[in-house]
Amino acid sequence: MAQVSDRLERRIRADFSPDQAPRVLARLADIPEKLAQGASQNPERMQAALVLPAKGDFTAFRRQLELAELDWRDALMNSHFAHADWPDRLDAALGVA
Repeated sequence: MAQVSDRLERRIRADFSPDQAPRVLARLADIPEKLAQGASQNPERMQAALVLPAKGDFTAFRRQLELAELDWRDALMNSHFAHADWPDRLDAALGVA
């Protein structure tokens, strides 16, 4: 999967504890290729769909990742990034790129 954007990395470091943030970043870098292909239109969208619903909870992040591995579309639905307004929602959550 693509590198994590600067704005998403800032959010991860703000939401997760200092010992968990690097683990989240590492897990995002290690996402299986089939999952990355599912969200090939915008990697930041998929990564944010895994991170934002967790609200700084590493266990919740892992559950969201497991959900995405079953069906990436469910992860998008769970994070409210499944509809056409996802770019606006992403900007609202992370700031304008």
